[in-house]
Amino acid sequence: MSYDVRFTGEIGIHPPIPADDVIAAGFHAPGRFGDKDVAVTVIETPIDGVPGAYRRQVTAIAACMGSYTAYKAVEHVQEIVSRWGEGRTFTGYLQGWGEEPGDVFRIVIRDGRAVEVQPRIVWPDGSEGV
Repeated sequence: MSYDVRFTGEIGIHPPIPADDVIAAGFHAPGRFGDKDVAVTVIETPIDGVPGAYRRQVTAIAACMGSYTAYKAVEHVQEIVSRWGEGRTFTGYLQGWGEEPGDVFRIVIRDGRAVEVQPRIVWPDGSEGV
């Protein structure tokens, strides 16, 4: 990833992570830019019996808005998994498209590690390759 990339998708987190620590570490909601190459989805739910009080939780690792250089996207996904992943499951993926034709990849979590996965091209006759 050496130039602008556009991401879609999300990596769900269960159970959710308390949002304050994640935001303090520099992760922000999509559309708000910080120091990280990925964003987080934050939900707020009312706290029963406490009027006006909300519990803020991170429910997913998400794509930042727009197209940008994403040199550290895998590293930043791994940071979330390493810091807050114990006892949690991560499902889904972020999919990225670069500027060049065929430059497509996914970031997934495998065995507690964030990895970049390249697609495999298979032609209708069953042969592989570009």
